[in-house]
Amino acid sequence: MSALMPNVFFIIVTLSLSFFSYASNNITTVMQNEQACMKNLELLIVNQQIIYSDSTLALQERQIAERTIDITRDAFNQKESYCDAQQAMEAYIPEKDKGLRLHKGQNNYFGRNQHK
Repeated sequence: MSALMPNVFFIIVTLSLSFFSYASNNITTVMQNEQACMKNLELLIVNQQIIYSDSTLALQERQIAERTIDITRDAFNQKESYCDAQQAMEAYIPEKDKGLRLHKGQNNYFGRNQHK
């Protein structure tokens, strides 16, 4: 049995090193993906912010941009993943059939006093 012990130890060490190498490569890949998603998301958010801030655009377009930003922010806060946030932004379908309804925390009236 003593001749078998070094072989078992060698196998365990080899498997452990292989696992750590694989895990390290996966962590590096995930971090690289997150960095790429962060850069992409930055551009997408800026684009939505430009739409939201443009007072010459239709109210509904601005409201959709605001909701898109909110949905993206919520997705990021859930998992703290830029890739998940980007997916949420790209998957968002505006609620065109619901009209301009007030959502909590949103600036649906853009400075217009319609709460009289």
